[in-house]
Amino acid sequence: MTMNASNEDIFDKLQNIIRLTASQFYIWKKLQNIDNKEWYKMRWWFWVPILITLQDSYMLNLANIFDTDPNTLSLYSLIGNGVIDRTKKREMKDKLKPKNRIINKLKSRRNNYTAHKNIGYTLDLRLISKDFPLKYWDIEDLLDLIIEMLDNIRENFNKYGTSYVDYYKNLKEDCEKNTEFILKNGLHTQWYKEAHKLI
Repeated sequence: MTMNASNEDIFDKLQNIIRLTASQFYIWKKLQNIDNKEWYKMRWWFWVPILITLQDSYMLNLANIFDTDPNTLSLYSLIGNGVIDRTKKREMKDKLKPKNRIINKLKSRRNNYTAHKNIGYTLDLRLISKDFPLKYWDIEDLLDLIIEMLDNIRENFNKYGTSYVDYYKNLKEDCEKNTEFILKNGLHTQWYKEAHKLI
């Protein structure tokens, strides 16, 4: 990784990516509500691209956040940049170890489908779920771990103030409420037009 930027800048850039990834996931998860299925069918040309884009984006970003390439902006690049003391480095690595299996599945999905379209997986997407199974709570656990780790090291990068755990809890609630608001208003408008035969 180039060190032309300050360590604080690098931390901020990673934090921005994590914030975006968390937002994408929280919105995507809220949209999975079974009550929305009929609405999606009515406007599939709109919702299918949104759902696929959200899923591909958070999968790709999350896999990159755990990338071990030293030239990639990731948790590992923060751990190895010399700012964090040995004790915290060891704590972070110990917390990551139990998640290695899930992280590797995430990277395999990125390498074989999200970032690069492996022909076999692209022709039969069921193979992705079979070979690299992931549940939404796996993703949620990874995000929670990332947020906890950032909160633990932020003072090393001169970041103070509100707890990141609290910040992301509020971010999740905002994403869920706004997604629900958009769906409800969209549904209401659609039903109103159909009832009055305006479309």
